Amino acid sequence: MTEGFPAAPRSGVDTVLWPALLPDLPAKLLALEFQLEQSEWWTEAELRDHQFQQLGHLVAHAHVTVPYYGAALSAAGYRPGEPLTPEIWARLPILDHATVQRERDPLTSRAVPPSHGPVLEVRIDRVGGPSQLRITEVAQLMRLAFFVREQIWHRRDLAGKRAVIQRDEKAPYPGGRREAHWGWPMGVLYETGPQVVLDSRTALADQVEWLQREDATQLVAGPTDVLALAREFQARNRRLPSLKSVQSLGGAVSTETRTACREAWGVPLAHTYRAEEVGPLALQCPEHEHFHIQSEQALVEVLDGEGRACGQGQVGRVVATPLNNFAMPLIRYEVGETAEVGAPCACGRGLPVLTRIVGPRSADLEMRTTSMPPRAP
Repeated sequence: MTEGFPAAPRSGVDTVLWPALLPDLPAKLLALEFQLEQSEWWTEAELRDHQFQQLGHLVAHAHVTVPYYGAALSAAGYRPGEPLTPEIWARLPILDHATVQRERDPLTSRAVPPSHGPVLEVRIDRVGGPSQLRITEVAQLMRLAFFVREQIWHRRDLAGKRAVIQRDEKAPYPGGRREAHWGWPMGVLYETGPQVVLDSRTALADQVEWLQREDATQLVAGPTDVLALAREFQARNRRLPSLKSVQSLGGAVSTETRTACREAWGVPLAHTYRAEEVGPLALQCPEHEHFHIQSEQALVEVLDGEGRACGQGQVGRVVATPLNNFAMPLIRYEVGETAEVGAPCACGRGLPVLTRIVGPRSADLEMRTTSMPPRAP
């Protein structure tokens, strides 16, 4: 088994291991990765041009098939067949979680393009009550591609055991849940080590015992769980000798969490900023602790109190628009955090920078699907 990247993908033909011949969904994912490896080096202006081209298709679809947006787009000055301009875009209203809860049916497309595949039903639990999201197979596949990008950027040890702590009623203490590989997407694309999963509602002392017993090389958890675990390991003077990396997934992450991670386990923290409603929004740069907005997945705006775009060094509310969900478009959705806009990154990537992600956002958000999509951890 190959450690890290580059790694040979799993072949769909038993007797042809290399070059690999992939089945449908893995082949599409790797085709996306090839394109992402090119586009991350485009300039920010080039990325924005491509975003607005894609948004033009999304908005035209929403105008005709999504009742909620027909009047809103017309009121903002949008006319079918004419280009979508930044001025029209800025006049569109901001969508919030309460509206998604209340207006689920009017926000749902009446005619999803057949080429976008089956529509998946997703339940999202947040403070203020649950909401229901509809997402196409294409949009879900796009989301998965950015989890693969994150693993490639940070050169994960694919041969190691991965320990995941998340809300999962099928993974109770003491045994948790065991899997032969890392699941979607990494374990399907590549040969990986095993994966173990534990329900995050397990008592903290038991989480510590479980992690020591499993002795994994990678830990994946929410940022609040990472902080609590790191503090508990320090207080008990416990170690995780095989641990090589810690990945957190969710909203805001603090400097305190990063420091605790280094002090407890001697490894850095890599954070993925995501929200279940809109997918992965920003990945930590492989060379720095700030974040690159995932411009190929969503248009992310950081807005001040007057609704204007923030400049470098300014903090504003995060508003995101997924570019490829034609089942239930969320146009200019207020995610729930604030973030600080950063300067262009010295790594050379044109993907815009967020220096830091700031709260608040509920730590107990979870996603449940009522259909079976390929899904990231």
